[in-house]
Amino acid sequence: MALMTGVVSAQEWSPLPDFPGQPRDDAAAFVIGTDIYVGTGMDVGFNLTNDWYRFNTVDQSWTPIATLPGNGRQYAAAVTWNGTGYVLGGTTGAGATNEVWTYEPNVGAWQQQPPLPTPVLAATGNVCQGQVHVIGGIATDGTVAEVHQIFDPNTSIWTAAPAPPVSVHRAASFVIGSTMHVVGGATGSFEDLDQHLAYDAASGQWSARAALPEGRYASDGVTVHGGGVLIGGVDAGPPVTIHADVWRYDPWADSWSALPALPAGPRRGAVLVEVAGRLYFGTGSDATQRYRDWWTLEVPVGIAEQGTQWADPYPVPTSGVLHLYGTLGPGDHTLRLLNSSGQEVMRWSAKEGVIDISALAAGLYVLRIEGTNSRQHRIVKTP
Repeated sequence: MALMTGVVSAQEWSPLPDFPGQPRDDAAAFVIGTDIYVGTGMDVGFNLTNDWYRFNTVDQSWTPIATLPGNGRQYAAAVTWNGTGYVLGGTTGAGATNEVWTYEPNVGAWQQQPPLPTPVLAATGNVCQGQVHVIGGIATDGTVAEVHQIFDPNTSIWTAAPAPPVSVHRAASFVIGSTMHVVGGATGSFEDLDQHLAYDAASGQWSARAALPEGRYASDGVTVHGGGVLIGGVDAGPPVTIHADVWRYDPWADSWSALPALPAGPRRGAVLVEVAGRLYFGTGSDATQRYRDWWTLEVPVGIAEQGTQWADPYPVPTSGVLHLYGTLGPGDHTLRLLNSSGQEVMRWSAKEGVIDISALAAGLYVLRIEGTNSRQHRIVKTP
């Protein structure tokens, strides 16, 4: 069944109250609840900053919070896990740092955590399967770091994972289910890349997905309902060009489609987050000046997400893990997996979006989705 990749694009970007700190680029941002936290980066005077501010998305107001201890920094990665914001790596002016700091609103203070095993700046970070992933970046010797570092917040232990097939810095990332998508980035010689690599946390393997329409680095990426969004960034040219376009990735069709471009113009090194179905974007640079503006866009809802059409489960064939995002609708309640003889071998709730079938024998199965519009999918399990 074909999946329509168009989106409802009547939405437009709307301006919000400006970020109250100095205009800056290469800042960091994370979300806790309905609040957005933005800080660090390089300001208009080329100073590294350590001030932080909270944006309340309900009343659309900014409030200063505790300053990050130590030196100012830029190019840090930032993520959220279990109501805690993490700021990881970056540079304090003398190469990459391995510092890791966390912020909890109920404490109102920053706490230092176990350092990164490999100091990096301009890495991409995200949370996948309850663990913090930091990938790529620039190492202390100025080379591209061929690393994939994982932090378990429950044990406070860092471990190494397979690095991406092509190591990058200034890449963007987003997470869909148990898969972390690393998009674009630059080589050590600042050649822009259009690559799109996906890391399956369940299998520990990397695979290639649909490439970006154009090579980009210093873009901003974020997870949205049923996919990911990429904004702006730089292509190496010649001439070097900074962009204002916005792209959305559809994992079921494995394709990119355009969303409304930034009305403020080209931008790189900005911050991008999502809260309750809305994108929030601001700061950054167009290579002429740094900004502190702040914008929002309602995430357009895809046709598949409205329930009129459905995507097939993926990947098929599979060696173990089956992803069902976009396949399930609000009227679905039960999923059953039948073998080639029609016997039920598994049954589970339609609320689950990732199913491990690695224990089953290789062969042909049928996934039966029971609900408002019952339907079936052929599933091939490989050894």
